[in-house]
Amino acid sequence: MSIKRMHVAQIGDQACGHLLEIKTHMNFFKTFISWMLPRAAPRSGMSLSTLGNGDSALRSWVGHNLNINGDMVVDQFGVRIDGRIVGNVTSSDGLVMVGAGGSVLGTIRARRIIVSGTVVGNLIASEVIECNASAQVQGHISSAGFMIHAGAIVRGTMSAPEVKLPVGRPQTPANDEYGQQQRVQQGG
Repeated sequence: MSIKRMHVAQIGDQACGHLLEIKTHMNFFKTFISWMLPRAAPRSGMSLSTLGNGDSALRSWVGHNLNINGDMVVDQFGVRIDGRIVGNVTSSDGLVMVGAGGSVLGTIRARRIIVSGTVVGNLIASEVIECNASAQVQGHISSAGFMIHAGAIVRGTMSAPEVKLPVGRPQTPANDEYGQQQRVQQGG
């Protein structure tokens, strides 16, 4: 019997070791696979502790030896991905970080997304998407804010929420031929 689609309910918890629980979408068949991942923090750049800019600590981690085929949904604390995921990653209230050795083939949806690895698919964030120098992204990127560092490779399209412009003509001082501001008298 082949399992085609999977849903990851939780991947790891820093406080009590790292537990991986996978559920299938098949009505008649449920499979739970659990094993302990190493308790050590990821080797590269970013740590599992607080990010230093007010974000809560990341509690979930997909290690560099872990390959997941299926969609992953994580809690508000988010996830760091140093392994490979073929499927969508969702953390609606959290942070999704793709480490320098990590890769995702699918859509990532989160409050914040930080990419240092490879993503082939769409990135959708409610706050900000950051592509570090080692990032390679191919797909549509949609967010209220973007940070793309020098060296990052981004192929695709970008969009941001529509900005509402004020109605009417703004009143600004006029400049004369030398760039000096003049007073504009209103009325007649």
